[in-house]
Amino acid sequence: VLVLAVPRLLVLESLRKNSVGFPGRDAVIKSQRRLTFPESAFRDGAYLFKVSWGRVRRRISISGQADLDSLGQVIIGAFDFTYDHLYRFAYRNRFGVLVRINHPELEEPPLTTDVRVGDLPLRPGGAMTYLYDFGDRWEFDVQLERIDPVEPCLDQARIVEVHGEAPVQYPWVDDGDE
Repeated sequence: VLVLAVPRLLVLESLRKNSVGFPGRDAVIKSQRRLTFPESAFRDGAYLFKVSWGRVRRRISISGQADLDSLGQVIIGAFDFTYDHLYRFAYRNRFGVLVRINHPELEEPPLTTDVRVGDLPLRPGGAMTYLYDFGDRWEFDVQLERIDPVEPCLDQARIVEVHGEAPVQYPWVDDGDE
């Protein structure tokens, strides 16, 4: 739940000091003068993401029950990268604030192992960024295309479309050096 502080209103302060009352006055005064906005509720289903790096893209289907760590691993595998660097997902919430969801080793919550795909507040057409390898800064656009009904057989994420050749993760490494 997102909590926003509301500044004191002079009228309420005046009511507290005086004996003048109105229905519900005590409840208003006792409240912490906070407005709460519910965050998105969990939505289960089969999430179809279009993951792009320039003109190269992959479509990935993954369960809403899967955590973002699993999605990150699938993205890296879909682009034939080695899974050996830190990463983070980032998106803008409905207030325009940048929200970052971090690799567990960063120890800066929220962590990708704690956030499920279905917890994301994205709607079809919404996007987030997947930044992999903070040194080389591989930045992927991850756009939610649709949420299909739950597929009982979707226990593993699937790469459903491949378009373009994956970039070479370490272009400066000669194949003979490995």
